[in-house]
Amino acid sequence: MRRGKRGRCGPGGPGGRGGQRRRTWRGRSPHHGTFVALRRPDRQRRRESSSARTALAVSRNKGVGRVGCAKLGVQPIGGSMLTRLLPQEPELAHDVFWRTVQVLGKQGATLLCFLVVARLLTPYDFGIYNYLFSTVCLLMLFSDFGVSFATTRFAAEYALADRESLRRLVAGSGAILVLCSAAVVVALAAAGPWLFREHYRDMLKAAPLVLLLPLAFVFEGAYRGLRRFRDIALIVCAVGVVAIPLTYVLTSKRGLGGAIIALALHHLLMAGALALNWRDTTYRPEWAVIRRVARYAALIGAANIGYFFYT
Repeated sequence: MRRGKRGRCGPGGPGGRGGQRRRTWRGRSPHHGTFVALRRPDRQRRRESSSARTALAVSRNKGVGRVGCAKLGVQPIGGSMLTRLLPQEPELAHDVFWRTVQVLGKQGATLLCFLVVARLLTPYDFGIYNYLFSTVCLLMLFSDFGVSFATTRFAAEYALADRESLRRLVAGSGAILVLCSAAVVVALAAAGPWLFREHYRDMLKAAPLVLLLPLAFVFEGAYRGLRRFRDIALIVCAVGVVAIPLTYVLTSKRGLGGAIIALALHHLLMAGALALNWRDTTYRPEWAVIRRVARYAALIGAANIGYFFYT
């Protein structure tokens, strides 16, 4: 037996991407018993797509509704993206909600603490406070060096493939953070008298933030990798409620030094609460986990530093 003649190959032909083949039986012909491949014409496909668009317009403007659209085999148009997407993905809606609560709680607490410090300090001391905090954020590029992002990535991977490595992930990431932060603090202590002069002691008070900030970010990354957004949101909001009056008391009593200590205590409470709520873990690091996290974090850390100097 031999094949019947095929249509042209192309976007609409049977050999092209958009083509659809339909086999039909031709009886009583010179090629009796042969299947002939027929090409669906482009004009027919255009008519079908036009009919689908018409059905969508009717469903939107004349109130066909979801039942009518289901009979037509089309999706109704109308409503926002969230109203169409989130009911179909309840887990996504849950994660988005708690992630939003976390961001609002964290940024809101930070803003209120910032306003309290701005209200209680003199303009000169408030400028020094911002100067020291900006320096800590710059040094955090080297102390974190992408470890928090790597923790998020490997938490999601180990949760599916290797639960034992997941139990040792935070310990491995914490070991890398301690080494990087120790190197940064040693360099800061050596160059501090020349860089900060009379504010060298204030900078030493802020030095624990070089470790505490990325440590809190590492725990947040592990929680995000396991999609425990609700736990992060509740912890962040609870710590924020405690941090605001703590900032007020320390700043009003000790001025600039109290504001720096309050900032360090805020992130210490954050890291401690996240660590206490991190269940099913062991704090004995494993070298295989440390190597994988360090290798992946080095790429992200180098990219972050390159981006900082680029901008």
